Amino acid sequence: MRAHYLEIIGQAGLSLSLFKKILGFGCGVGRFLFSISQELAQDQELCGCDVSERFIEFCQNQILFAQTNKSKIEPPLAYASEMFSLVYACSVYSHLPIEFQLKWAQEMYRITAPGGCLFMSTHGPAYFPVMHQARQANTFSKSSILSVDSTGLFMCCEISSVSGLGQLEFASAHNRTAVEHIFPFFDCRLYIPTSQIAASQDVYVLVKRPDAGGLVDAKQCMEGSEDAQSVIFEYQAELSG
Repeated sequence: MRAHYLEIIGQAGLSLSLFKKILGFGCGVGRFLFSISQELAQDQELCGCDVSERFIEFCQNQILFAQTNKSKIEPPLAYASEMFSLVYACSVYSHLPIEFQLKWAQEMYRITAPGGCLFMSTHGPAYFPVMHQARQANTFSKSSILSVDSTGLFMCCEISSVSGLGQLEFASAHNRTAVEHIFPFFDCRLYIPTSQIAASQDVYVLVKRPDAGGLVDAKQCMEGSEDAQSVIFEYQAELSG
């Protein structure tokens, strides 16, 4: 796992030694914190946060080299603005609806230092046909398809009637255009589709822009539009062909 992180950071033309304060956003039981700690110098700080009280209790008992805190499902985080030079978010945006994606995108911008990086993974286009078929079969209690412009696509679904935001009960998927619209204030330094991280999720290394614009308005997304449907079918044909 550690080799994958370091390889991807290297492919982006960066080095782990550049990042003095690192946050594991949605750190879970601390797998990223454990794996990356062996590569850090003494002047580098490691932090983690998660919405699960049980996971954070485990981290606070077992991962003494990192400062970990419980976070809420909505921002803000208990960190100062521009505090982190690297934020790692593995499969966090894979479990949030569009309104929370936008809120947390803004929070990532707030806590990331100028020129800092957001290393994140999401369900990518490879998941679109599977989610769309399950949606047609009424597998989900709730689902939606949102499009941005003519090529940006975001899908989300809730597997149970109990709110599972940030958990496995809620799933979402993006293509690259959708991610770039949700994070317009970051430049994409590296994009790896169907990576070796988190069950073949897409990986993004985003760099914070100093001249960032505003967030995309969720109202600009068109639920169930013909554009969204056509994008799904294009991916379906591409993957099956």
